[in-house]
Amino acid sequence: MVTSILVHVTHVDDSIHDHQDPFIQFWGMTHDQSLYFLMKSYIASVQDKLKSRAPPLSIKELDNKQIYCVLINRQWHRAKVPKLKLSFSGTLEVFCIDFGDTHSVPLAFVRTVDFPGSEAEHIRNWPPLASKFNLADILAPYGNKSNAQLSLPAMFFVKTHMVNRTWKAVTVGAYDGHQCLRLFDFTNQLFVTTMIECGMAIASKTYNKALKMCKIINEHPANFNPFLGIFPESCDMPNPAKTSPAFTRNSFEISVQEASPSVVPFKNELIEAANSGQNESKSPLTYAPQRKKFVAQQIISTVAIAPFVKSLTEFWVQLEPDLVSTVAERISKLTGDPDFVSRNDFVASAGKPCLALFASDGCWYRALIEAVNDEFITIYYVDYGNRCVVENSCLQELPPDLIVLPALAFKCCLNGAENFYKDFSEAFQIDLTKLSAISVKYFNTVNDVLHVRLYASDGVELVQRRLFKFPLMHAVQTLNFSPEQMVSPRAVASYIKSLFEFWVQLEPKTVGAIMGRLDMLALHPEFINQKTFVASVGKPCLAFYQDEDTFFPDDGRWHRAVVEEVNGDTARVYHFDYGYSCTVKMSHLRNLPSEYTKQPAQAFRCCLVGAESMSEEDSDAFMNRFVKRSIFAVKFLKEVDGILHIRLFTLGGVDLFERHYEKPVLPETTELPVEKVFDDEVTGPFAFLVLTPSRHSENGSRLREM
Repeated sequence: MVTSILVHVTHVDDSIHDHQDPFIQFWGMTHDQSLYFLMKSYIASVQDKLKSRAPPLSIKELDNKQIYCVLINRQWHRAKVPKLKLSFSGTLEVFCIDFGDTHSVPLAFVRTVDFPGSEAEHIRNWPPLASKFNLADILAPYGNKSNAQLSLPAMFFVKTHMVNRTWKAVTVGAYDGHQCLRLFDFTNQLFVTTMIECGMAIASKTYNKALKMCKIINEHPANFNPFLGIFPESCDMPNPAKTSPAFTRNSFEISVQEASPSVVPFKNELIEAANSGQNESKSPLTYAPQRKKFVAQQIISTVAIAPFVKSLTEFWVQLEPDLVSTVAERISKLTGDPDFVSRNDFVASAGKPCLALFASDGCWYRALIEAVNDEFITIYYVDYGNRCVVENSCLQELPPDLIVLPALAFKCCLNGAENFYKDFSEAFQIDLTKLSAISVKYFNTVNDVLHVRLYASDGVELVQRRLFKFPLMHAVQTLNFSPEQMVSPRAVASYIKSLFEFWVQLEPKTVGAIMGRLDMLALHPEFINQKTFVASVGKPCLAFYQDEDTFFPDDGRWHRAVVEEVNGDTARVYHFDYGYSCTVKMSHLRNLPSEYTKQPAQAFRCCLVGAESMSEEDSDAFMNRFVKRSIFAVKFLKEVDGILHIRLFTLGGVDLFERHYEKPVLPETTELPVEKVFDDEVTGPFAFLVLTPSRHSENGSRLREM
């Protein structure tokens, strides 16, 4: 019987093409993957606390031996900080202990986990879930300078076919303190065979033994049943079967077979590409084709950038910017050779891959010649998406190992962009080129163009984030408050989802004045009969509110809003003076007069600092007692991505947290005094905040002042 274990590969060492070790090094989980899901559930249970928790103020507060939670690609991960040093761009290098990969993040994305609770204790004390290994049976081929070095196609192959898949693994000794593993897929095929046949790696002395083992396994597959690796008994780890009954070995093994497709279907095209690249005098005719066989609703990248944007219906995305950087490093070394600069024998022809100089930065990039017109040559930069006209002297031959890689920029169209308001579309287009670590959700492919939606690292769609932050592009909210500043002496909560996400009107009198003017406007017959509004995403409007909600009753008034989404004869709108979104009929929308676009949105998205320490029962009690239907003072602490982190106070200056937890001793007959709130001091989104006698019953509720 062949003894084996299951290994889920989480990361391949990205520096493999530069280091001197002959082995491919990777990270993987050698235990039942239910432990990973269990850890994920622990982190999910404390993520609200992590979001609202203040990040370290400086690098001096960190310890390289401590485990932190770090926000990476809109998810929280356990990580350590190996080097307590910020880069020139202000980022910190963190090492994800459960995956083995390294990321650069702002210090604001780091959170300590030193709060009470069993989940936080598990997060702090569990050992890393991923271990480092060497890939057995192959060695990196030797380059011209006698150092072992993987080619770019080899690295691309390893990353795309090993990572995020589970393999049957057999231990074959150790090297440099790390085990060497022989990997088999679920059909019992040896993984490294394809790399050797493609010329991407050379066979080591153990390869013949591996082939013999492979033959034995295929003749007697019943004798090759892997067991799940476990942590040493000395580690204090919970039993997943007891802690989380949904995770069982059977369900895990089923997922292994589904997640580990054979690499054989790609074998022929890789052999052909490798053979064409072995002879430097004969380059491949063109770049390898891009793989676009994505699944609808699939997140195809969480680290994407958009290097070139013509419009929201025509822009290019790099799904793997790290690989683009690797290509750039290879080109930089190549172009640093004086012999390269002195060459002048390039012959241009349409459809030919080449290296092209980009005049703006003086760097060379992979390109494709699209047209030759005498001395003017039109080229397309395949990893960025832009085009340029250059002279022949700006072109050089492209090495074969850089041709067998496909173009790394994908042409995309933002799903639904045809319904965008022109001003909003232009502003969002500018934003897009400045963003990084974008998550890309795939919908379909039309005429070789990927139709996608884009999300920020915290999971919020970028279109929605732009609408929340800038509903009126020519009247932007002021967020430049100072820490500890009292930003409002009399504020109201206009919409509440939770204490981690609610909207506050810092100047409710201003909202009341706007609503009063809109009520007068609604009396004009021309306004009522106006039916010229054409809805488009990002377009400001007036929306008639007629929607029953647990927070808002139907008030039957017109409110300033912006269109979020268009659906046939209805549209979803965001009431930016209140923070509330709802769906309305097209007939209930009107053009927003220009005089109403000069005042910025009056609702500020907020998070209550300290709410993470409250139980769910306490949180509900605090909201009902102090936030809903109440007037309070607001102290600003910090702003994170457009969200104000605040504390609430009574009008007399008492922190509402202290008021909430104090235990007053009062005579049974004593009643707490409540200051009268006049109807013209505040306005409700809709009428429940203040019920005026002229529109509602005189017995309506009144706002309480603390």
